[in-house]
Amino acid sequence: MGHYQKWIARLVGIFLLAAGTSANAGTQQHVQSESLHAAFDIDAAWHQQDCGEVAQGVACVAFQTGDSESDIFYVWSKALPLDEAMMADGLFEKDGKGGWVKSGRMGHDIAQPIEGKGWKGWRATADCGIQDENGMHDAGECMTVFASDGQRTIIMETGGTVSNEDVLSIVVSTLTLSK
Repeated sequence: MGHYQKWIARLVGIFLLAAGTSANAGTQQHVQSESLHAAFDIDAAWHQQDCGEVAQGVACVAFQTGDSESDIFYVWSKALPLDEAMMADGLFEKDGKGGWVKSGRMGHDIAQPIEGKGWKGWRATADCGIQDENGMHDAGECMTVFASDGQRTIIMETGGTVSNEDVLSIVVSTLTLSK
């Protein structure tokens, strides 16, 4: 996808996020998670999965969005302010201008500021390796979203085969954090 198409796709995602709408309205299910201290909507066809070793002892929920085992995105919750959570991630670093940059396997992406109901955060997409029925390869585009109310940060990450725009328009646009 060229730079122009990526820019248009991002603008559409940001517009949908800001408007709080979804192309899949009416086919959603609400998720209220006490362990994550968060609530959000997902597509009704998505299935909740165990995060397994990926969670590393942190509250985590995963959702399978398609038929392939690699069609998964993760939602983590950390009792950290936004900047601390982003620094702990390892893929993000400050850009020296008040923003953030996400590193991929072969490039990087400047994070875009986002906000929702009672939270502020950042979103960035970068190239990533994916594991699918053909093995491991560099064909993915993983999106990471950080959303924080100042004390708790929710981290969402797609696995390279999931539609980033679906996650943005459905999940992130309906995200609320609770104490």
